[in-house]
Amino acid sequence: MKTKLFLFTVVILFSGLCFAQKQADSTVVAITDTYSIQPGFKCMINGGVGFDFSGFSVISADAIFGSQTTPGAFFGGGLGFAKYQHGSTFLLPVYFYARLNSTETKNKFYTDLKLGYSLNGALFLSPSVGIRFGNNKNACNIGIGYRLQGGIIGLHWENYNYQDSSDTMHSIDFRIGYEF
Repeated sequence: MKTKLFLFTVVILFSGLCFAQKQADSTVVAITDTYSIQPGFKCMINGGVGFDFSGFSVISADAIFGSQTTPGAFFGGGLGFAKYQHGSTFLLPVYFYARLNSTETKNKFYTDLKLGYSLNGALFLSPSVGIRFGNNKNACNIGIGYRLQGGIIGLHWENYNYQDSSDTMHSIDFRIGYEF
């Protein structure tokens, strides 16, 4: 009788441990799934500072709107503002935005591309890489990128007349942003 009671107790305890292990595994899966970026409409606000190769600096801000089509891909459009150290030079780029995120971890590496035109008709191109810190809905982004932007540098006096000077500006940008 004691042997049967002992075996019964061992079986109950063993099955309880197996059940507890099964519950722990499903909990881990549920926690991992919360870090997957949810598909749907998203907004991103970014700011940054950049330094071009001739020693000038740029301060920029962007508002990006679009759709997270899969946990790893975002497509949309954006409007930016860039104020260059070149006197009163500021440019307003309108662009297409594409972003690819890694999907394995909570903090996701990303690469993105902004491609469009400044409102003065000059080309705007800005690829970057960075890391996304956050959950499946809200996150902070930190990145580094390259900015190629054409535009008017400023006005100068020549032949009794103000003349525009235009140039293509290249810079390395350091960016921080928030997505929601």
